[in-house]
Amino acid sequence: MRVFIFLALCFAAVVAVPSNPQRIVGGSVTTIDRYPTIASLLYSWNLSSYWQACGGTILNNRAILTAAHCTVGDAVSRWRIRLGSTWANSGGVVHNVNANLVHGSYNSRTMDNDIRILR
Repeated sequence: MRVFIFLALCFAAVVAVPSNPQRIVGGSVTTIDRYPTIASLLYSWNLSSYWQACGGTILNNRAILTAAHCTVGDAVSRWRIRLGSTWANSGGVVHNVNANLVHGSYNSRTMDNDIRILR
């Protein structure tokens, strides 16, 4: 009987795992067509594989606005920007980051002026 209860609990734990952990809790399904100015910021620990770490907004053809806390202390070579895709890890066009400009009064303790521009 204990084995049956244990197996039932294991099964319940597996079933309870979210089917798509990349979704925002409480968010709603949409596409890039509805929000074309959205950018996906991709980060790499090893400079070979990248994953979506933050988001941003296209300001113009050379700049993305994001939160300063997303990229604080990171080399620009660790970041890429995906544009024009509904999906976090495929589609669209991926660009390298060449410059990382933080607000001059950014305060990491209080999060005041938590803005950054990536080029």
